[in-house]
Amino acid sequence: MNNEHIKKTIPQLIPEIEKQLQICQSALDELGQPRVTTAEQSHCMVELASKFETLARDALNGNYHNLPDDPAAKVRKIVQESLDNFKEIMTEDYKIFLGDPGSNLLISENERTWRGSILADDTLNEIHRVILDNRGTEFPDEVNSNVMKVLWKERTTNWMEISTPLVHKLVKSIGKSIEVLFNVATKDSELRSNTKKWLAEFLYSSQDEAIEELNKILSDESSSFLWTLVPEYSLLVGTLYQESIEAMVQCLEELVDEEGGEEEPGAGYLEEKLKLWLSTNKDIDSLLMTYVRLNAYYRVAMARFIDNVGLQVVERHLLGKSSSLRIFNPVYVNKMAEENPDLLKSIAGENEAKATLRAEKIRERTSLKEALLKAQRYGFS
Repeated sequence: MNNEHIKKTIPQLIPEIEKQLQICQSALDELGQPRVTTAEQSHCMVELASKFETLARDALNGNYHNLPDDPAAKVRKIVQESLDNFKEIMTEDYKIFLGDPGSNLLISENERTWRGSILADDTLNEIHRVILDNRGTEFPDEVNSNVMKVLWKERTTNWMEISTPLVHKLVKSIGKSIEVLFNVATKDSELRSNTKKWLAEFLYSSQDEAIEELNKILSDESSSFLWTLVPEYSLLVGTLYQESIEAMVQCLEELVDEEGGEEEPGAGYLEEKLKLWLSTNKDIDSLLMTYVRLNAYYRVAMARFIDNVGLQVVERHLLGKSSSLRIFNPVYVNKMAEENPDLLKSIAGENEAKATLRAEKIRERTSLKEALLKAQRYGFS
């Protein structure tokens, strides 16, 4: 009777044993591989580094189809958009600081009013003030070479204020990207947390290096003022000077149209009249030329600065070989295991409670497997 009862009961227990065995195995999978010895820790970190390296490479190269559907994972997209925004801010800053002399610069046909109306423009008036404040040994119709340096310094003092937020914003975005990628690379929350904390040191170290590089670039811009091999500079000087003349001629044409008359002078006559006046008012002509040169150099230097920030600051440091997105790879892990096993243990080692729980789950799994084997020996499946 007892044997009959056992035979009838065992088939009912087998599904429950299999269910518990599956639950036990899932718990062990969640705990991950044992990480007690240095070899186990190294193997675990190499495996994680390999997965992370692949994900990070795709994120940096713009191969998003293999990444999680999360905006933070699209590192290259974030960088490109941030640099585009940085360029827009720099362009707006250029417009504010250089103004737009020429439009409505002349308010009368009377030549006697031209000097006053030209100097009434805020930008030109400031340049004129700097010219007068820096009088040296130059001739009366010349401009001291230091004038451009003073003007340039005034217009680049806030470049650091504009650039620094870009670095901080990208560092924050990269930190979020790393978190998203690690969520895919490993299910082990403890390992994930320890590795992220370790990589955070590289992240903020690269931020410090980026800020230092940014300071060097700004220092170079100051020391290498008016040194450029870009042919566009010389072309811009001529073009911008002619545009200034044409803008003032247009002002005169509009004034003539308002007053009317049987014989209105053409643009050619007005341009010759203006150039003749400038030739007898060399200080005003030098003032216009100083503005034009500053404008032309600003455009060239600004484009160069934006590129240098993108290449030397962002690409070299925040996304370079020593960045947190690239440094975590199997080669680096193996080197760490050899040179600093204590650091490896602090990252990949598991706590005692977790090791105890794994041992309990292994014993439970063994017991459940033995139960299934016994059932099979009795002829049940």
